[in-house]
Amino acid sequence: MPKSTDRQEERADAVRGPTGFTNGLLSSRRGSLGKVNGLPSDKSLSSFDRSDGRTNGRTNGRTNGRTNGRTNGRTNGRTNGRTNGRTNGRTNGRTNGRTNGRTNGRTNERTNGRTNGQTNGRWASAVNGLKWGFTNGSGGSRTNGLTNGLVNGSGAVNGFRLSYQGRTVRPHDAKIRRKIAAVAILAAIWIIIPYAAIHAFPKEKVEIDGYFLDWATAQVYRDVPDASNQDVSIFEYAMKRDSEGTYFYIATDGQMLSGRNNGADGFYIFIDRDCNPGTGYIVRGLGADALVEVIGWNGSVASAGSSAFDPTVDRTNFGGFVQISEPEVAVSGGKLELHTNIVTCTLSRAAILARHSDSSSDWSEVNFRTAGSAIRVIEDHDADSIILESGSQHILTLNITGKGPKATIEGLSFDYLGNVTPGLVTVREDGRIIATANDGNLSFDTPLTVDDELISLDVSVEVLAESTYGSIGLMLNRTEGIRASANISWSVEYSQHGARVSYIGAAPGRIAIDGAFGDWDLRAPLNDLLGDAYSDEALDYRTGDVDIDTVKVASTTSVASFYMSVNGTMLGGTSVPSELIRFEPPDTPASNFTDVIMPMYGSDFAFVFIDSDLNQSTGFEVGGAEVAIAVAGKGNEIQSSRVFSYVGGEWVDVGTASAALDKNQLEISASYLALGLTPGQTYSVTFMAEDWSGRADDITVPLPARVIAGARAYPGIVINELFCRAPPKKSDDWIEFYNTALEPISLLGYQIWINGVLVYTFPDIVLQSGEFYVISGLTFAGGATVVLMDGTSSIVDQVTMPANQANYGRTGSPPYSQWTNMISTPGAINSGQVPIPEWDSILAGLAIVPIIMIAIRRTKRSRSKNDT
Repeated sequence: MPKSTDRQEERADAVRGPTGFTNGLLSSRRGSLGKVNGLPSDKSLSSFDRSDGRTNGRTNGRTNGRTNGRTNGRTNGRTNGRTNGRTNGRTNGRTNGRTNGRTNGRTNERTNGRTNGQTNGRWASAVNGLKWGFTNGSGGSRTNGLTNGLVNGSGAVNGFRLSYQGRTVRPHDAKIRRKIAAVAILAAIWIIIPYAAIHAFPKEKVEIDGYFLDWATAQVYRDVPDASNQDVSIFEYAMKRDSEGTYFYIATDGQMLSGRNNGADGFYIFIDRDCNPGTGYIVRGLGADALVEVIGWNGSVASAGSSAFDPTVDRTNFGGFVQISEPEVAVSGGKLELHTNIVTCTLSRAAILARHSDSSSDWSEVNFRTAGSAIRVIEDHDADSIILESGSQHILTLNITGKGPKATIEGLSFDYLGNVTPGLVTVREDGRIIATANDGNLSFDTPLTVDDELISLDVSVEVLAESTYGSIGLMLNRTEGIRASANISWSVEYSQHGARVSYIGAAPGRIAIDGAFGDWDLRAPLNDLLGDAYSDEALDYRTGDVDIDTVKVASTTSVASFYMSVNGTMLGGTSVPSELIRFEPPDTPASNFTDVIMPMYGSDFAFVFIDSDLNQSTGFEVGGAEVAIAVAGKGNEIQSSRVFSYVGGEWVDVGTASAALDKNQLEISASYLALGLTPGQTYSVTFMAEDWSGRADDITVPLPARVIAGARAYPGIVINELFCRAPPKKSDDWIEFYNTALEPISLLGYQIWINGVLVYTFPDIVLQSGEFYVISGLTFAGGATVVLMDGTSSIVDQVTMPANQANYGRTGSPPYSQWTNMISTPGAINSGQVPIPEWDSILAGLAIVPIIMIAIRRTKRSRSKNDT
């Protein structure tokens, strides 16, 4: 509590020159000196007069100090104040303690020390303290001038001490502190209550204002930031919807739309509105019907658009997105929120891609909805390249985590890879079997509960007898791999720390295009310098996806095969094939946000250029090539594999080539006939890898076209369907064969072995491409192993028929690795089996052929700029 400056000065005056401040009551500067007991005194008062004091005003209350209260200061101690309580000092309380002030209080030391104030101390000089002083105010001498003021103490009259600095009233300070504390509490409540109310009762409707408090009611999914560029490393995301459209929230580990290093940042939200992966743009396991795109730098939005996918456009063409509106966007710090008028439903799913100009990117770890569980599966192909030919063999590992509420998985569905069907598929968790099946569709004994804790599942297959040299593998079905309730969203990522497809027992002696790469181990490699991929763009950001690591070649008397590995993802491509650079925004929005000039597949390419006329001064600029094999793909999947011929300065599509891949390896083959090669010659071959933006790498090797036969080439003749009666009664069982190659194949000298017994040798028959051949009159039973060998006793194909099944055949798409029980169709395509493409069939990926042609022509410009 602040002190009065005037009062301090008054007290200072009292110390310097006492003026009769009786009982500690002060006079004002302007008033008369001496206020008897606090009331103004007459200036003519004599020594013992007490006019206008408070005598008899408080008679027996405070007369002459406090008569009968504390008469004459402390007459007789506290006579009649506490009679017999502490009479005569403290007689009978403390006899001879302080009688008459302190008489006999210190006997023989200070007897008659201070009776009646200072009697016998200054008797006849200063009666009662200051006799003849200022009696109760002002008088002739100084009697009772400071009675009880500075009398009987050290200047503390009635508890108040005289000093220059003034007095401190502690009880008042405590009250002040309590008041200040109360004010502080009220102020805090005034501030906190509205803030708490916002969080306790946030708005259900999102306002795009950059404050983000209205996302407190949303289910927010959180990732572990792991991108090299923090500005595009996704940390949180959420989705809301209402009748006016859909709202999205994104947070990164850095600054939103920073565009560091003079670049740009982009955020792309792919939306599967109808939750149908069979419609819309193919991306991240979704069939995206809509896209929201935001691009910016320096913390601000440069462009934004909401687009719908044209259902008449190829589903791998990013150019199918056409802008329909502009979203509202707000950015603050590392967060972004937006509203688009694209209407979604509760089952609609979304995935987010964040990109920077230097190719740094990050995907949301899960495909997510407005609410509900989201499951992330990492399929790790970690099998050995060659596994044992009997018993249960490990084939892959599934690492499963969840976000949001706990979810339950009922089962798994696998597709078969390779050319051997497993006898049994088993799933184990911590060594305990939780599911088994012999058809790739597994149901858990007890539903698997998934939360944010990692669940690791071991998947193994049982290899049937007589499967040596065959290839085997598994992968989750792309659309139905995880069997869970409809409100659970799931996505699969692919990793590889071993082989995706393994050979059984041993690798075959010659190359088979089946996705297993153990047969390439004995081929001499030619290693390329890593990190030398170049670009024809001024802004050259490197990528390992087209950085060639190793190349190999192999040949038989009729087929040439090629191998390439890269220092990244083979045919990885991109889901957003557009350069992300800073630009000058147009005055008005473009009618088409994607500004499509040509189809935008975002594919990567692998080329094999062959100088078939042995003259590098002729043909195409790359290696003097007259023929080329071009394989296009995206997302580590092959979109098209074609053979081209260079005629009259133009590339002409000749037909398909066989190709297969895993995470970073690619194998290709084509017949000499298609390639225009002659056995016995050695040709110069140039390998090239190129991405959608023009970044490329190349290396040249020799290819000797062999004259001596090797082992089988795949695709070729396959066992396509078997029929038998169990148990056998008569010779009416049959086997169907199918030529899946692109050229005719002679079966002269081919043989059929059943359970190790030769049962049939083929006559001189030529089977045309896509033609069937049925051998009847056989006798065998379920459980039999059928092996097809060529004229050199090399295994061409083999299969073990399950017991208790009468009809067993291949189904699905090439290379027809999946078998199932079916209705007999001898001499015709099986139920559910997709025919091999003919040379002029659009099923071979002709939609992307023009892009391949453009990519081939672009290789000339790329090399020219690189050579300079």
